[in-house]
Amino acid sequence: MASNTKSLSAHQLYFLIVQSVSSVMIFAIPYIVNDYSKHNAWISAIITLIFFQLLGWVIFALHKRLPDKNLYQMTQVLTSKWIGKLMN
Repeated sequence: MASNTKSLSAHQLYFLIVQSVSSVMIFAIPYIVNDYSKHNAWISAIITLIFFQLLGWVIFALHKRLPDKNLYQMTQVLTSKWIGKLMN
């Protein structure tokens, strides 16, 4: 059997992250926040959405700068070998 070794482009990775985060934001987080806050839960959802969008942008920028490395290898390059292994 032949194996297909294609990888995701930086844009595909970014949109995959955005879709995953957005689906969690839409369904799970407002329910959880509403249990605790009882009102104004939309503020927390917007703040969380902004945070995860920024996180997705950082991952996208890292993938663009280090296209031959995966996320675990990127942390080792950015921190150090030992700290990167501890973080992973």
